[in-house]
Amino acid sequence: MIVALGNMKGGVGKSSMTGMLAKELSKDKKVIMLDLDQQGNVSDWFLTDDLFKQHDIGDVMNKKVEVEDAIVQVRKNLDIIPCFAIGGELKNWSETEMTRVKNPFHKLFKRLHQLGYNYIVCDTSPSMSALEREIFSAVDEIITVAGAERFSFEGIESFQSHLEEIRENLDGNFNNDKLILNRVNESFGAHKGYMQQLREKEGIKLFVVGQSQSIANAQLKRQFLDEYDSKNKWLPVMAQIGEVI
Repeated sequence: MIVALGNMKGGVGKSSMTGMLAKELSKDKKVIMLDLDQQGNVSDWFLTDDLFKQHDIGDVMNKKVEVEDAIVQVRKNLDIIPCFAIGGELKNWSETEMTRVKNPFHKLFKRLHQLGYNYIVCDTSPSMSALEREIFSAVDEIITVAGAERFSFEGIESFQSHLEEIRENLDGNFNNDKLILNRVNESFGAHKGYMQQLREKEGIKLFVVGQSQSIANAQLKRQFLDEYDSKNKWLPVMAQIGEVI
């Protein structure tokens, strides 16, 4: 199963949700995170000095190294192929070499399945360039992550529209019926309104994650949320998503 978390709006907590979902899935399955966001936020979250490797996803796609050479173990049953924000070559590869290779991410995902990974969880850039289109065309599930604020909420339909174009023009065969509304404060009238509108929208399975300082604190300490705050009230949301993908 290949899962990508995405949105064209930045700052919605997409990388946070990627890490939290991957950790939940790794409780009983072998999981790898792919950091396909050129900002490298997921990589920065987990790559402490003792876990640092010299290769990233750009080196893999450029065929400078084998896939195995870029894999870093993060926790039991949970690995990552990082993306380096400084010195990484993913952006350059996508702009110069990607079009010369047929279905590059299908091939990458196939190799990772051969290595025994049950779930591949991808963080993506807040964009819809040729790179994101190529990634999304190769996955099984796309989970939209939106923030509980106006511009993020208004961007949901635009993102979904682009996904439909990928489905039609690039033979995408993915589900995209799940949406995480992040950083919700139910005491705010606007946030209640966003939730209500999404719950009434046909074809969307809504998952709500509220505001939590513990998520940010866990990242500062390079920990997962369940390690930093094992009783956090939003952890069960990841379990709910894990049950339906």
